[in-house]
Amino acid sequence: MSETPSIKDRTRTAIMIAEQNLLIDRSAYERIVSRRETLIDKLRFGVFGLNAGSLLALIGALGGKGEAALWLGFDRQTAFTSAVAFALGMISASAAIVVESNKITVEAGDAFARASAAGRICAMHEMAATPEAYAKLGDELDAYAAMPLVGFRYHRLPLWLQCASQGLWLFGLALPILKAAGV
Repeated sequence: MSETPSIKDRTRTAIMIAEQNLLIDRSAYERIVSRRETLIDKLRFGVFGLNAGSLLALIGALGGKGEAALWLGFDRQTAFTSAVAFALGMISASAAIVVESNKITVEAGDAFARASAAGRICAMHEMAATPEAYAKLGDELDAYAAMPLVGFRYHRLPLWLQCASQGLWLFGLALPILKAAGV
């Protein structure tokens, strides 16, 4: 009596593709998690720091008799408007960090689910080549194909928030220059 061959024995190409998908999905998951951590740090110390530093510099320039602020083109109203712009820029940058972090966390979960499914597909190729095993493998392949792709998604809201933060910083910085120029 001969032993029933495994699915892998009958579908060598399919197991090679499944193993390749497993490597790609695991790599994507690890890259996305690493990217999330790096991105959060860069954003946190980037645009937020730029607005915070500008706000502190403005406060410093307003100190004493306020001559430095006047020299830079800041009267009381201009200084207040710039300070509000810098504060709003800090808030916008913080919101971008939170929204992007949430998006990448969801994408990391999707990447983990894809890697897990790819692992199950590879393991299922060890099952005996029976109609039931093929049906289970087919169901697993359908579920895998229906999973969202990862690594190519983006979310507009954090981009808009980051752009708003940069724009608010630029506005707060340009306001005294424009006012001095009579614009």
